[in-house]
Amino acid sequence: MGKDPDIALVVLDTLRKDYFEEEFEWLHSTGTYFDNGWSTSHWTIPAHASLFSGRYACEIGTGAKNRRLTVKKTLGELLSNAGYRTMAITANPTVSPEFNYNSGFDRFDSLFSRSWKQYVNPGLPSPLKYLFFVTRSLQSDSSLETLRSAYEHKIKFDEVDLANGAKQAHTRFPQTDKEPTFLFVNLMEVHSPYKPPQGYRTGPAARLTATQALLKDGPEQDGDRIINAYSDSVSYLSDVYNEIHSDLCRDYDLVITISDHGEALGEGDYWGHPPVLTPEITRVPIHIAGTNENKTVSTPVNLLDVFQTICDAAETSIPSNSHGTSLFNSHAGSRSLLVESSGMTERALEIAKNLDVPEKEVARLDNPRYGLVTDSGYAFETIAGDLYTIGSIDNAQNRLETKLDKIEMVDAEESSSPSKELLDHLQDLGYA
Repeated sequence: MGKDPDIALVVLDTLRKDYFEEEFEWLHSTGTYFDNGWSTSHWTIPAHASLFSGRYACEIGTGAKNRRLTVKKTLGELLSNAGYRTMAITANPTVSPEFNYNSGFDRFDSLFSRSWKQYVNPGLPSPLKYLFFVTRSLQSDSSLETLRSAYEHKIKFDEVDLANGAKQAHTRFPQTDKEPTFLFVNLMEVHSPYKPPQGYRTGPAARLTATQALLKDGPEQDGDRIINAYSDSVSYLSDVYNEIHSDLCRDYDLVITISDHGEALGEGDYWGHPPVLTPEITRVPIHIAGTNENKTVSTPVNLLDVFQTICDAAETSIPSNSHGTSLFNSHAGSRSLLVESSGMTERALEIAKNLDVPEKEVARLDNPRYGLVTDSGYAFETIAGDLYTIGSIDNAQNRLETKLDKIEMVDAEESSSPSKELLDHLQDLGYA
């Protein structure tokens, strides 16, 4: 890999590590696979905040009470300042310009946007409906973007299907140019609602709302149906991403594939990715293609290391207050990595109130929780307040407290309410 490599970072949102290892054998058997990879949190916002800042979300005030990315030097800005052309394509509405994730990107495409639908008059017959749409679109301030978005959805005026957004994203990948290119992609094929194409379904599609499942002691739909639909979605994503990854490796020097978090499927009676830190949710696959090496690395690594790796490859300046180590390094010596939950979102708290959940129980669920990853195990705080250890960690409580003492936490700023369009999408995805 030479100077100023073209770099692609792909987040396969909500993909569990164990399902990745079962279905993505074509990927993790080649390149460099880190089989002891961890997120920094249990859900998208704080995980991406770490990925884009090189810091824990609690250090920059991003999390359940504030979805906005509040950091001055984002990954996009660092690469842009280093001369990179920066592009992003996201199917996740929480990773969006509304929350400042477009900072530093020359182009930021959100696959979930429904803004073009405001120019549709569904009461008209089809020929007039199309004429009305084109006329209104051309009169808008973003006429070309509006027409392109509608064309890419075949002018059906239907909902954008994020569960099958990978193919849409693939058509938007920029060609690498004389100047180095950084491409960020987030794909949502295995996020609820789980509805892969018909050819991959071994049963009905399914939907999961983590907050409802947590507060009501279980999901609304049958658990076996949810697990089966999730598995079908992973199978589909493996096939569609195989083609995408092949094209990326042809055009980009370095292709990093990760998940931002996993998904609980009934383990410990948890479903989705609620504010708990069980390993089914916090363990993630991390893979690098483009280093001309085929190996598996078992040293603990996390999303902060991905940030450092990209900065290292681009030879850009790295903020002195960032954490992590480049994945190109040997990671010699012991490691201790933090995992965090900042509690429940404001919307989740509203749902709890509407369901008449006792205030004491809500307060318990809303408490911040932390976990510690070491070379020998994983310890995390439970909802009950205990420290649960997997593996063997001597003095786990003291080590976790020592780790937290070294972190300068920032209170979350008051966040403005998301737009109605975004709230609709969050509800579709089971966040509300």
